[in-house]
Amino acid sequence: ETYLTYNTILLCGVLISSIICFINRGKTIVYLILFMALFIPAALRYGVGLDFFNYVDIFNRPDYYKGDIEIGFYLIVKSLSILGFGYQSLFVLCSALTIFFFILSIDKSSVWASSLVFICTLYLSSYCLLRQILAVAILMYSCRLWIYDKKIKSIIFILLACSMHYSAVLFIPIVIVSSIFKLTTYRALFIMFFITMFVFALHGVDLIFNNKIFLNSKYGSYVSSSFNKETDIGSGIGVIIQMMMPISVAIMSNKILALNKKNNIVIFTTIAFFASYLLATQVYIFGRMADVFSFSLIFAAPLLLKSARSKLSKIAFIGIIILYVPLMQATIKNNNYNDNELSGSGLGISPYKTVFDK
Repeated sequence: ETYLTYNTILLCGVLISSIICFINRGKTIVYLILFMALFIPAALRYGVGLDFFNYVDIFNRPDYYKGDIEIGFYLIVKSLSILGFGYQSLFVLCSALTIFFFILSIDKSSVWASSLVFICTLYLSSYCLLRQILAVAILMYSCRLWIYDKKIKSIIFILLACSMHYSAVLFIPIVIVSSIFKLTTYRALFIMFFITMFVFALHGVDLIFNNKIFLNSKYGSYVSSSFNKETDIGSGIGVIIQMMMPISVAIMSNKILALNKKNNIVIFTTIAFFASYLLATQVYIFGRMADVFSFSLIFAAPLLLKSARSKLSKIAFIGIIILYVPLMQATIKNNNYNDNELSGSGLGISPYKTVFDK
């Protein structure tokens, strides 16, 4: 039933998104249908996500948690509580906002590709990482605004994202550096090579953990927590799939920049995802950092299709995008609530239950 639910969401999302590419009128209605297809299952979930009941407790005692949650998220919780809504309203509102910002952000020429990657990655994560994925969705929209050269508005939404989850601050250096340094294909590939050497040959994780700046940051507290543990990567196939799109973006950087020089920010964010994901293969902590930059994949998918100059390369990129479907199946399988609760990590998104199953 859980697999059926999530895969039905995926199928409906991709099919509805595909329609948008073939119609000129009524797109707003189709976007609304897409929104509802993603929103309803997320809004009605109950006990799904390892942090579900933590958020229920936050809702019931917002002032107790005031020092532990960001001001923007606190105001959402407090407002819903004052207005007399129940705790389910928090999941309803956060789901609505996350999907709303996703739809605002997607490339209108290849909506199916963006939707597929979103559902297989961030959408599933949003069932557990409520406020972080909301922040990431807002960052996604700010990135789209930056590409449209609406910099002031983009900065405002970056600050809004930071008020939902502190990890959004990690995007600020990307914005600054991408404004002054252009990433061509050779530069992108060189940086990726250097990152790989840093992580594996130079034992980058140890260097980071011994860095005072990291230790004094909010992430520094995780070093002495249960999150500081070696990552179980299994067969490694999932890692290979996750690396394929960032590497493809690096290879296609020149062509992606030729489409729009503002896409430079997407290339930078994709490389940031590449770096944080490689670190996450060593230590579990960095998975949260990878989540922040993972929205770049949603931008990268349509950009790869646009930049493809031959049918063969386009087919190859479509294949890379479709590989996120088996990755999604593995995510569902490996994130059983009871198993994740025992281990103290994971998304805990299986089995899927609704408020009607109470």
